[in-house]
Amino acid sequence: MKILAIDYGSKKIGLAISDETQSIALPFLFLENRGDKNLTEEIYRICQKNKVGEIVLGMPKTMAGQEGKQAQRVKKFAKLLKKKVDLSIIFEDERLTSKLAQRFLEKNKKEDDRIAAQILLQDYLDKSQNV
Repeated sequence: MKILAIDYGSKKIGLAISDETQSIALPFLFLENRGDKNLTEEIYRICQKNKVGEIVLGMPKTMAGQEGKQAQRVKKFAKLLKKKVDLSIIFEDERLTSKLAQRFLEKNKKEDDRIAAQILLQDYLDKSQNV
């Protein structure tokens, strides 16, 4: 079973996917945010095609650990997605993943959403391996 990570943004959605052993996170693709309904349809198809069994959804928080407006948007999206995919959706703190991705990609900013999702997923996989 693979795990799909989602870095939800107001314009772009970065996706990463694990290997079958759930050891390695790989950058996957990014989607244009054309509304939550369209996104849930696209993610449903991706999950079916790639045999995804779980979703990790980045939860944006402030440096103080508080949830703001974007976190509320992510929670709303998660509710819609859960109805469509019927998979476990785990929220994972995504603080600094975009900044770290930008540091890796200094000149290629188009890829930062996928890499942010990859970092998010790899953090989750590493924590799961240590349990």
